[in-house]
Amino acid sequence: MKNRSLLFVLIAAIVTVSVIFTGCSSKAAHDNSSIAPQEGIMTEESESPGAAPAVPGASVPDRKLIVRLYMELRVDNIEKGIGDAEKMAASVGGYARESYQTEASGQLTLMIPAERVEEFTAGLKGLGKVINSNRKTEDVTDSYFDTQVRIKNLEAELETLRGLLQKPGWKVSEILEIEREIRRLTDELETLKGYLTNLDRRISYSEVRISFAQNQAVKDNESSDSLGYKLTLSLKEGTDFMIGTATAILSLAVFLLPVSPIIAILYFIFRKPLRRLKRKGKEAP
Repeated sequence: MKNRSLLFVLIAAIVTVSVIFTGCSSKAAHDNSSIAPQEGIMTEESESPGAAPAVPGASVPDRKLIVRLYMELRVDNIEKGIGDAEKMAASVGGYARESYQTEASGQLTLMIPAERVEEFTAGLKGLGKVINSNRKTEDVTDSYFDTQVRIKNLEAELETLRGLLQKPGWKVSEILEIEREIRRLTDELETLKGYLTNLDRRISYSEVRISFAQNQAVKDNESSDSLGYKLTLSLKEGTDFMIGTATAILSLAVFLLPVSPIIAILYFIFRKPLRRLKRKGKEAP
């Protein structure tokens, strides 16, 4: 039992020392690469006459950026617009990841090389009218380099444990314990490598999502030739005529309402004289 406890203490000590050493080495190498001047560039201490002093931080590592773009386009023909966009993507080294189309709209998701995404989006303006454009940039520099350091540390731990297995004198239970730890670290290492590979893919290729809609003028021209459109237009004209007639009658009634008492009074005043005139007209022949 004591031997087994000493074994675990020994393994833990070796792994801890290797992790610390590897982490310090990686950090020192990273710092030195950021501070050290590039080869062939004169520094401030150079003896060459007229040499300019080096700019601090000139060799900062490239930022790791994930770029996603969203655009809305109005085109005359949606099917043609989607096809032209896919051809443009292929011409710059990209590819279509997802697409769908309906009668009046369409959606297309493209993966474009990051260094040519500006060229591609500028060319999209020739396909139709850009209604909306949105760009989102995510900086994953810290996560990227941290994952690289963790991968190096895990590889150092695995190398140490595999070296321990080569030494004689281990019990079967101790060997099984070391192998179990190796499997656990191996699974963690593969997960980190997969995550780093996914980051590389998302950094190298920018996602461009395009929504297509048909121009209103083209939509109106296509619908005006259909039977449904003609029937709808006739129904609308008939409804407008009925509404116009009812409006005219109501307007006349509203106009006559204030003068109706005067009309009634005049009617009662001239009713008898009018009757007398009618009688005389009948008796005259």
